[in-house]
Amino acid sequence: MGRWGYTMFQGDTDHDIVSEFESATDVSMHDPPEQLAEARKKLDAGLSMELMQMSKERLTDMNMLVDTGYTCVILAAFMMHVGARIAPEDRQHIKKVLPGISSKTGFVLPIGDSGFRDPGKAQFTAALENYVDGERRDFFLPRSVQWIPHDARH
Repeated sequence: MGRWGYTMFQGDTDHDIVSEFESATDVSMHDPPEQLAEARKKLDAGLSMELMQMSKERLTDMNMLVDTGYTCVILAAFMMHVGARIAPEDRQHIKKVLPGISSKTGFVLPIGDSGFRDPGKAQFTAALENYVDGERRDFFLPRSVQWIPHDARH
């Protein structure tokens, strides 16, 4: 199918990646908040460190079709969605890899469609910059996202 929207979790690649984290925590991103709280407990008890290490190891796997670092971004978005703690060193790592993750303005063939669309990158960047551990960030609620045209980015 590819992508049906331009923000986070509106594409097959995002769902493929997050499904691993949903399986590890026994929740779906669409579960009610009380079930997401159970996932937060598991992540805060150490599971997030394991999943982040696994995601970082993918950075060196040249066989992955996903942009390097994008798995870490999806994990961080999942953690924000459930309200889990993101370790300071993981925040720094994500901020380091974020500029290198591709961001496209429009249509891309579904084969090899990885990385962000510009509104999704703006959405994630704003979420990460403003995230407070323990406070859920619902990526499915409509939000105002400032879109910056490709030619205006530096």
